[in-house]
Amino acid sequence: MTFLTEPENPPDCKLLFSNEKTGKDLGQHGGRNVFSTQRLLYGVIGSLALLIVLLVTATVAPYLLPARTGSTTPFRSDAEIASDEIIAYELEKLEKLEAASRRKSINPLSVSSENGLYDSSAAEKASMELLVVEIDNLSDGKFASREIIAFELEKLQKLEGQVGQSINQAIEQSINQAGDSSHSGRSDGLASMDALNIERELDKLLQEMREDTERQGLEEGSEAEENGKGEDAKLEGKKVAPAGPDEGLCVLMPNEQRFDCFPEGNATQTSCEARGCCWSSPSMKVGRRNAKITPVSMGVPYCFYPFDYPTYHLVKYEPTDNGFSGVLERDCDAVDVYPSPIQLLSLDVYFETSQRLRVKITDKNNQRFQVPLPVLPDPPASKSNGLLYDFKVTKKPFSFQVTRIETGAVVFDTSAGGFAFYDQFIEIASYLPSRFIYGLGEHTDAHFLHSVEWTKFTFWTTDIFPSQGTPLYGDHPFYLNMEEDGRANGVLLFNSNAMDVILQPTPAITYRTIGGMLDFYVFLGPSPQDVVAQYIELVGKPVLPPYWALGFHLCRWGYGSLAETKRIMERNIAAGIPLDTQWNDIDYMDSFKDFSVNPANFSGVPNFVGDLHSRGMHYVVITDPGISSVEPANTYPPYDHGVALNCFVKNSTDEIIEGRVWTGKSQAYPDFSHPNASAYWTTEIANFHEIVPTDGLWIDMNEPSNFVDGSVYGCPQSPLETPPYLPGIAGAGLNTRTLCMTAKHYAGLHYNLHSMYGIYQAAATRSAFISLNPNKRPFALSRSSFIGQGQFSAHWTGDVSSDWSHLQTSIGDILNFNMFGIPLVGADICGFAGDTTPELCLRWQQLGAFYPFARNHNSQGQKDQDPAAFSVNVTNAIKSALQTRYRLLPYFNSLFFRASLNGSTVVRPLFFEFPQDPRTYSVDGQFLVGPGLMISPVITPNTTEILSYFPAGRWFDYYTGLEVDGKGAWLHLPAPLDTINVHIRGGSIIPLQNGEVTTTASRLNPFELLVALNAGSASASASASASASASGNGSASGELFFDDGEQLDVLERGSFTLVQFALMENVLSSVVVSPGLWDIPRLDLVSIYGMDEPRAVVVGGKDAEFTYDAMGVLRIRSLGLDLKTPFKIAFEF
Repeated sequence: MTFLTEPENPPDCKLLFSNEKTGKDLGQHGGRNVFSTQRLLYGVIGSLALLIVLLVTATVAPYLLPARTGSTTPFRSDAEIASDEIIAYELEKLEKLEAASRRKSINPLSVSSENGLYDSSAAEKASMELLVVEIDNLSDGKFASREIIAFELEKLQKLEGQVGQSINQAIEQSINQAGDSSHSGRSDGLASMDALNIERELDKLLQEMREDTERQGLEEGSEAEENGKGEDAKLEGKKVAPAGPDEGLCVLMPNEQRFDCFPEGNATQTSCEARGCCWSSPSMKVGRRNAKITPVSMGVPYCFYPFDYPTYHLVKYEPTDNGFSGVLERDCDAVDVYPSPIQLLSLDVYFETSQRLRVKITDKNNQRFQVPLPVLPDPPASKSNGLLYDFKVTKKPFSFQVTRIETGAVVFDTSAGGFAFYDQFIEIASYLPSRFIYGLGEHTDAHFLHSVEWTKFTFWTTDIFPSQGTPLYGDHPFYLNMEEDGRANGVLLFNSNAMDVILQPTPAITYRTIGGMLDFYVFLGPSPQDVVAQYIELVGKPVLPPYWALGFHLCRWGYGSLAETKRIMERNIAAGIPLDTQWNDIDYMDSFKDFSVNPANFSGVPNFVGDLHSRGMHYVVITDPGISSVEPANTYPPYDHGVALNCFVKNSTDEIIEGRVWTGKSQAYPDFSHPNASAYWTTEIANFHEIVPTDGLWIDMNEPSNFVDGSVYGCPQSPLETPPYLPGIAGAGLNTRTLCMTAKHYAGLHYNLHSMYGIYQAAATRSAFISLNPNKRPFALSRSSFIGQGQFSAHWTGDVSSDWSHLQTSIGDILNFNMFGIPLVGADICGFAGDTTPELCLRWQQLGAFYPFARNHNSQGQKDQDPAAFSVNVTNAIKSALQTRYRLLPYFNSLFFRASLNGSTVVRPLFFEFPQDPRTYSVDGQFLVGPGLMISPVITPNTTEILSYFPAGRWFDYYTGLEVDGKGAWLHLPAPLDTINVHIRGGSIIPLQNGEVTTTASRLNPFELLVALNAGSASASASASASASASGNGSASGELFFDDGEQLDVLERGSFTLVQFALMENVLSSVVVSPGLWDIPRLDLVSIYGMDEPRAVVVGGKDAEFTYDAMGVLRIRSLGLDLKTPFKIAFEF
């Protein structure tokens, strides 16, 4: 596919798209009067500011005189602080009013997903009336004192730098005096006169502006009629630069409403205004807790779009069976900021499901790059029923809005302005319903909840040590946003080109991508988990991993030999560390060449792998995409074979492009998008598997990484290599440490496909292993990732450092990738780069025991950090954490089943289960495993007590059954070095097995059920009469998924056992949903937390023995129940 389009002829300012029989011509509606109306709205505000100048001058003048002798009034009194709160409230209210008026559809033409076209001029009139009423309210004497006006004036910068500190002191003194009078209704004559004057002047101004607008419209209409050209007169002739923005309107723009008009940086006032944009230094604002004037974030742009910045307008609209289609035309007075603006755009809106909406905007006349993988479902033939959303589009300036029908919440609204569509620069912004936004990966962020304080995220897969502010290995432009009422929405921009995403405190989001198209998918949830499931349903559900992949993995770069690999592994086995898989990094290779084995140091690998398999263990090795291209002919089959199949990436002259990675020599890169690539990769893996029967493949460096920029011969000069806008990548250009942008893949240019290299390789790797073992689940671990890659591989978070900050951020990483549909994810436990410490490694191993993917891995030259490398106490504490993991593997496996079946998460943030509790929205030092287990790790050094949040409900210590007395509260918990805090949520039933040193052995042990009752139970210390209630013991539910642990496509075949459990009305029962084809261990033990002591327990009509300990834990042992047969256990009180 071709990305760059041929330059179009300059527009002649005529309508480029006229009426057709199939659509409605909208080109003659909504002309210049739109901007007059908008200027009227903000002219009122501007004029109000001028009135305020007069009032404030009169107010503060007396205070410019020396203070009276003997005055003892304190500079800051409690009353002043109270006044600050009132001021802050009023300022915030006025800012919201300003924002709301700007967000109204200025042009009366809109499109509704339910009602088609309608006229919104009434809404515009209501907006005007709202503004006047709100200004009236500011003058009613209750809150609108001179001090509020003065501070508003400070915000508008009318006094900035003019009166100095004496003005500030005088204003603060007046606050103290007016604060008292404001509470008494402001009955003094001066206040009443101020209010009356404001009202009179506003009425006069409104009338004058209305008359001026009407007069201006008549003059324009008369001139057009005189020329005989009507509306077309405005569109003919040469394009001229638009008039500069109204300076008053620019000054009025609040900081958080500024959308950057000069994103490439280094703007000056001249260059900014040449684009028709506003230039103004960021305003100052009043602190919420004191009246000191403080500077705002330096991220606030000086150059920003005015309200009426010319962009595009809708010139054709046509309903379709499943949505809308339309045509957008670029405004004739739009400024050419970048080369090759696209004059006509197609707009396609699809109501794909009741919860999912698609909005696609692209070049109408030229084909542009569209992401080819993952393959998304085609839009349905007809519109879904029961839509959760309403869709509206405004003609001029073009924008669209997605609204939640049930609540009226606006979840996506592009009226923020600044919409642009050039060949190599596309920009669009949207308001967000709240500041609670998550996702947008892969980046290192200090918190799971993103800051909206002018935060930039760059999307461009990059080989770099993780650090804040840089793009990392994955590209996932998907976010989840919590709304004020606990509902959630999500948005995906299906685009693979280099991109910046900016969050600002409006709150709002801006997208800037340098290629492809705008292809948005909006998900309406309404719960956070619903949003993720809807996203994953679209991009591809994750594969069910082999059971052994859930065990503990051990690796490092730098073993150096097979002997050292064995020594480290055996010392951990001897220490009793549960261990399923041994790994080797690139040091196993011969001269770092893929699909080779070092003959000197690793010659015994085949026998070693055989020994691992005999122990029920597994083996995985690494490979890189770089294939040595300088070996003698016919001596290195991986290169010769790729040349023969013509499946290496080419340069701009159609020769094999060569980079350099670990061999230190030239290397070729397989083109995994080529039709021959799958056969090539399958053959090479199969040939290697004959020598080393590895159980999976670790695919690294697939961003793709390159130790030279572009190629060993450099890159040609091209706009692809040096685009007019460069996102915030880590380096001087797009080809930094990767291939040339002009490089050619079968599916297109590297410019478009760069961030997709990893998903193409992951797909080829999965296909290769299925070809080798058609009945076994493949295992692939990929560093680079893209949208929907969970259907092909697992992921680890790359070369994290051995420090506490990366331990902390790893929690957000695993939560994000579960949202992205790649649930089998983890960080290098104890860190990869740098030396760990015993305390750090212990705490990280405790946390990592609850990663979905748990692997200890570090770099060469660093201290040993395998569990057995430390003191006996540290090793035993690590072993204890891993034994807990192995005991919980039936629960983990059941969660992966659900993830593969319906797109649920394995680990999740607290707010996924408690969306109605806003206090959970920012908790990122804790997380949930499934719905039932809360993990509260130690994430700071020298810590033996932690503060953990417990949402409302019953919670029990996982280890002891002790109920935690916390109902939506933060609690202090002891955190000794040998323990990680784990709590089970009331209402949960969790399947367990006694852990062994391998998953192979653990799977043979009998099952247990751990039951924690939810609210409704009488306490364990309640009286006998209270505890005798037949329905007083609460309820719980859960399930167990079990199969052979390795067969492919068990979900499609139904060859698995699924048993669901419920405890209700004092009866624990099971339902066998699917009996499966495999033998399954029996259920031997049931433990119940939160139940009163029963008089009897009846199993199968017979009394059963049980124990009830001091912690209130009920245990029923030696049950021997067949889980393929439904059972009932009754409790009598």
